Amino acid sequence: ADICIAENTIIFNAKPYYLRLRLSGRLDENEDEVKCTYDVDEGKFFINMKKLIPGEVFTDLGAF
Repeated sequence: ADICIAENTIIFNAKPYYLRLRLSGRLDENEDEVKCTYDVDEGKFFINMKKLIPGEVFTDLGAF
């Protein structure tokens, strides 16, 4: 899987999946702060990253 973070945009690519998210706030672009794991049993990716401004509220984040 590849993850690219640029200011407020996340691009996630794991063939055949491609996801681009634009957030209301900025993220820390330091690659050492991004953690990505894949749970084989659940078939899910889990991605953790830090906000550029800790505690900032990102609006318009709905659960699907």
